[in-house]
Amino acid sequence: KTSTTMASFVGIDSEVLTSNGGAAMMDRGNVVSTSSLEGHEVEESFSMTLQRCIKEGELKKISLYGSASRQFTLTDESLHYVHSNKEYTYPIVAIKDITKDQSDFSTFTIVFTNGQLLELEANCPSEAQCWVTEITKVWRTWQLSGSTCEIRKQLDVEEPKVRTVRNQGIAKMPLLTRIRNRISKQHSDRRQEHTESKESTPPHERLHDWFSMIKYPQNKWNFPHERTFRIDEDNLEILWTSNTSKYSSLSLDRIIEVREGQRSEWFEMFPYEALEAQSFSILYEESKGPYVGLAALSLICGTPEDYSTWIEGLKFLRQLHNFSLQYSTMDPTIIWLKHLWSLMSHTVHMTDSKEDTFDSIERVNEMKEGAALEVLKIFGFLGTKSDMKAILAAAHFHQLWPTVTPGNTLSMDGFFLLHSLCVQDKETKVHKNEGSKRLYDVFQQYAESHPSYGLTIQEFKTFLKQECAWSEDDLDDTHVLELMNRHDEYHKAFKKYKSKNKAATFKIASSLLSYAGFLSFLRSQDNTATSQEHIVYQDMDQPLSHYFINSSHNTYLEGHQLNGRSSCEAYIRALLQGCRCVEIDCWDGGLPIGGERIIVYHGYTLTSKLAFSDVVKTVEEYSFHTSAFPVIISIENHCNLVNQRQMAAVFNGLGTLLCKENLVEQENREHMPSPNELKRKIVLKGSFNDIGEDYSTSQIPGPVTSAQDSSVVTSSQARSQTNGAEEFDGERRVYNEDESDKIEQPDLRKLIVYCRIATMKPWRWDKQRETSVCEMFNISEPKGNELCSRDNSKEMLACTERQLVRVYPIGTRFDSSNYNPTLMWGCGVQIVSLNFQRPDVWMHLNQGFFRQNGGCGYVLKPE
Repeated sequence: KTSTTMASFVGIDSEVLTSNGGAAMMDRGNVVSTSSLEGHEVEESFSMTLQRCIKEGELKKISLYGSASRQFTLTDESLHYVHSNKEYTYPIVAIKDITKDQSDFSTFTIVFTNGQLLELEANCPSEAQCWVTEITKVWRTWQLSGSTCEIRKQLDVEEPKVRTVRNQGIAKMPLLTRIRNRISKQHSDRRQEHTESKESTPPHERLHDWFSMIKYPQNKWNFPHERTFRIDEDNLEILWTSNTSKYSSLSLDRIIEVREGQRSEWFEMFPYEALEAQSFSILYEESKGPYVGLAALSLICGTPEDYSTWIEGLKFLRQLHNFSLQYSTMDPTIIWLKHLWSLMSHTVHMTDSKEDTFDSIERVNEMKEGAALEVLKIFGFLGTKSDMKAILAAAHFHQLWPTVTPGNTLSMDGFFLLHSLCVQDKETKVHKNEGSKRLYDVFQQYAESHPSYGLTIQEFKTFLKQECAWSEDDLDDTHVLELMNRHDEYHKAFKKYKSKNKAATFKIASSLLSYAGFLSFLRSQDNTATSQEHIVYQDMDQPLSHYFINSSHNTYLEGHQLNGRSSCEAYIRALLQGCRCVEIDCWDGGLPIGGERIIVYHGYTLTSKLAFSDVVKTVEEYSFHTSAFPVIISIENHCNLVNQRQMAAVFNGLGTLLCKENLVEQENREHMPSPNELKRKIVLKGSFNDIGEDYSTSQIPGPVTSAQDSSVVTSSQARSQTNGAEEFDGERRVYNEDESDKIEQPDLRKLIVYCRIATMKPWRWDKQRETSVCEMFNISEPKGNELCSRDNSKEMLACTERQLVRVYPIGTRFDSSNYNPTLMWGCGVQIVSLNFQRPDVWMHLNQGFFRQNGGCGYVLKPE
């Protein structure tokens, strides 16, 4: 029984789909009208045809569990059989080799490119030889000729690597010691393998196997438990087994840091000091509602050898690819599909085994029909359920790799083809009457030789030269050929589909850049309009006031301004993202935290508190991981004199990292030092000096006694949550958030050399020009909008040419939302502070802006 319902994107009246998921089609030569990936009408055959039967007969299929007779059919495209109303198909193009058993001439084995073996036994040696001869004849018709290799490298069907799975099925363990003992015993066989392969195998490739580890939970309600971990073959993400049949995953591009030892808060909840040498944490970005913060994947390896393998492998990947950059030249759509494949596919035995043993088992990933139908919804497929089954059958029919599971199961190349067919259908339905075919028209304009199949290397070079303005130096044949191979790597099944499943046309299509590969190139960084060199390329010897500086507001917060969580990880995340100005709100603590009375939090709110010394140590450790240029610490002081003296002692503990010398005053300069002169220096910013007050040591109050210190509770009242509100007494004023938070302790005052916050009432530009370049201005968002308006923009530009100006969000942004920084940048404001924990559109704009100049956190202003 067959169904006449086909996907609307096919447009064929004579196709039929078999009820078992296989496909057949009447009128083999029927040519139909269908739509390209961009909605362009072309003539082509769907090619899900009833192929010419070359040979059929009964063969015994041999497996580890015996043999069974099956009725096989050989066509000019595939070898297949039907069992229990389910069809098993083996594409001829996927064959790698055919061997005969020398001990039994009635038996022969077909080896496929993905490592799968099909062992068959005929009734007699002559019958076996006949089968081998006929299969070989068809196989050779799909092999590429030497002339094609001169144009393009011979088609190399990507082989999904066969993985070795060990130690699965271990019972859940409530106790850490019991887990550790069981894992250590099971890993005894890995030690010898680790020693033998360490020199020959790159570190990251050893992580493609499964490793049993203790995984710590991320909440206080659960206990540590065992999971098995690996990195996928594309080195895109870490996968681990969960308590369900599906994988959990962590994309490598989300990793911020790999931290050795038990140095996460989860380890503090369940310490296991005996295995600290086998413990590590992976810090990564995680969405927490509308906010983004750091989370930790805390792990204990089963053996020291496994720990060494993971640390070496992750460091190798980080150094080689820098995680987020490792696929920078790949089509982002391909990367997304790879992530989706890793999550939605499942692992099956290559031997069709139904028993799970703990020995080495050869496995491969496939996507079952149910999962594929769910994926179609993710792709946004617009058809009915019958259409979904039809398009899935088409992807299964044209894929190159055979699958083990019966039905319309997809291998990875079939999965990529499914996406291409789905996009084709979606484009057809959405844009059919809108004439959205410009890209395909451009493609057809240059594909003169084979407009239905793709671009030759010369045609692609012509496109790059005329449309993309590539120079002759960039159009080297080797380089262009590498581009074609790279962007068509995942579209080989698409070429088979476009070639109507014919060997002759498939050979032609394999030597060309397909339309799918053409789109992949256009979406990739190979076609970017901006420089992708991750190096500092701007002049870094100009005064500091000539640069925009990546800046964070209330850096310690992970979320809401009133009840959010404070953490040192928030400083880590900001600094590793290229932030060069962080903020520390210092308060007197009622009780000592970590042995000190200085705490960091958002005053008079319910936000959690941090120890001041921990924050400074964190800034010291992570300041120069991503950039060697100076880091500015913005001090918002609310402490008494005793604690201010303690703050000075903590800052002095930074040693040579702390900037203490004032080159402006020593050399009588008229401009600030350059970023190069302040390389690997931490510069303090604070408020203590009004304009007009002579900053000299003779006017700094002398040391105070302990009695004087103890009599001072605070030097000022904290700013309220309406911080940023403006006051006018008939004069034009600038409200300064640090105006009432002046630093009074001499030891701490001396450490603030370049970023002394000044106040001026009223704001007068003629007076401002007479001040020192070491004095800067700190203004709120509303006042920044006013001073950067059309009426005052010239004065602000004059100010920011010689002095630093910082703008911070208005205090009523309780949800940590951000404001548009472009108005401030347009008037030369260097330090536009944003809430890094809120990934809204303005934060994304800020991140994109500071990707310039190698992401060093400093961008030179335009002349």
